[in-house]
Amino acid sequence: EVAGNVGYYYGGGIYRSTIDINHCAVNGNSTERHGGGGIYACTGEIWHSVIADNQARYGAGICYGNLNLVSCRITNNRSRHWGGGIHRLKSGVINNCLIVGNYAFWGGGINHAYPEVGITDCTIADNSAFIGSGLCWCKGLIANCIIWGNTDQSRYQPRPIAYCSTPIYSCIQDWDGLGEGNIGDDPLFVSGPEDDYYLSCVMTGQDKDSPCIDAGQGELPSDVDYTTRTDYLSDDEFLDMGYH
Repeated sequence: EVAGNVGYYYGGGIYRSTIDINHCAVNGNSTERHGGGGIYACTGEIWHSVIADNQARYGAGICYGNLNLVSCRITNNRSRHWGGGIHRLKSGVINNCLIVGNYAFWGGGINHAYPEVGITDCTIADNSAFIGSGLCWCKGLIANCIIWGNTDQSRYQPRPIAYCSTPIYSCIQDWDGLGEGNIGDDPLFVSGPEDDYYLSCVMTGQDKDSPCIDAGQGELPSDVDYTTRTDYLSDDEFLDMGYH
């Protein structure tokens, strides 16, 4: 665990490193003047890890860098300006991540992901910002995501998704209907063993099936054993939308 550190300018937790992080936590770090409360300007891989409760002027959780983020939880990070969870990822992927409860002025969940960065199979929920509370300036592929419950505080033109490429095969609150395979129905989140973002499923005892079940694009890879169900039975055949 990398926790409770303070950087004056950049990188409260980890600064300018080539990293390979697996099953770790980067929690409760901060910078006083600039960016990267948790992680700043790093290159590498982050798997099955938690980046939470970090603070910075921008990029409170993760700031800058070339990273593959896979099966991570990026939660409750707070930025005074841009990118509560993630700011300005230049290359890599954001795949199967839970990005919730983050805050910034621009881009509460993710702000400024370059066109080379794909955002896939993620749940981006309950973030807040004045502009782009869920996603802002994300120009790459956005697919198989649930983007829901994000609070945009602008009095003029609230947009939980602002200045982004058009998502596909995603569940998006108050969406305009553009983009192949998108839906605007309530994903019906339910609480489970680890968090509050499982999908309602009749077979696990809930009243209704989430519209996100089997609604993603493509089939689930045979070597992946992930679930959206509260009983932990694996997703099978067709891909569910959102974080598994």
